[in-house]
Amino acid sequence: MKRMMLTTLVLFWAALSLLAQEGLHVAPFYDGRFNKAKDVVSLNVKGSALKPYRLTLYRSLIFERDMPDVERAVLLDGKQAIDREVAHRDGRLLYGFYCLPQTSKKAPLRYLFYRHTTGKTILVYLEGAATLEEIKRMFKK
Repeated sequence: MKRMMLTTLVLFWAALSLLAQEGLHVAPFYDGRFNKAKDVVSLNVKGSALKPYRLTLYRSLIFERDMPDVERAVLLDGKQAIDREVAHRDGRLLYGFYCLPQTSKKAPLRYLFYRHTTGKTILVYLEGAATLEEIKRMFKK
């Protein structure tokens, strides 16, 4: 019985993580397919480690290659952003920091960060109570 309850709880938390990016074009990149790729670093953090930052979820993917599909998805999600900071070079998105709309009034704030350099693509999804200014300070450290 305890094993069944524990399994149910784990599946529930996993489902919540997957729902975090629901409705976003970047969501498919967080489906786990890159977790074992040799040229991708995947980091998922939730729980007490994020409390000092007023966040509930941190998910990042660092691709050691150019990922134009990620760039396209970020640009599509960026269209719905309520605030953004972007930089382009040679017709490509170099940097993008987006504050996404909440899914409901009680839903956490959501942020999307993208960075592209030669041979590397970084995608970060954050959610929690942290303000845009707090998130920007974290990224500058």
